[in-house]
Amino acid sequence: MLMMSSSALADTMYPVITYTCDSKADVIKIKNEVKWNEEGQAVEYKDGDDLAVYNPWNWVSIENKPPRKLIRQSQIIEKSCQLSSGIYKVLIQPHIFNVNALAKCGDQISAKVTVLRGGTILQDKLAMQEFCHGNAPIIRGIKIFGDTGKIKIYSVPRHKFY
Repeated sequence: MLMMSSSALADTMYPVITYTCDSKADVIKIKNEVKWNEEGQAVEYKDGDDLAVYNPWNWVSIENKPPRKLIRQSQIIEKSCQLSSGIYKVLIQPHIFNVNALAKCGDQISAKVTVLRGGTILQDKLAMQEFCHGNAPIIRGIKIFGDTGKIKIYSVPRHKFY
């Protein structure tokens, strides 16, 4: 696992994506958060059907090609969940800000989410974090409601996310 320093104080940032399929509550939840230092090291990653916890750095490979280190997508997570309005498929993949790990924003990663129901794309490659700098909003969570099929997106300003 690659962990990157995010400040001059050498704090280590761990991006965490949590997927929950709750058929009883008729909802799917995708949570985007950051854990720091020891709290990030203590995260228990898992790949369950109803609950999965991931670090997007585990979905990429890094190839050393001096003077660069190239980041390449190596995995897309696929989850299925039965809700009252149908079977939903959720695809989660890395959102790479810069393919050169040694360049600006190369030390950061996020995720993109695609939601399908019955083969129809409801949300296509929605970036949880669009940019690696500035104060653009960051998606903190996504909820998919089975009773209506609606998707609700929860965003926060960047300064409240980090």
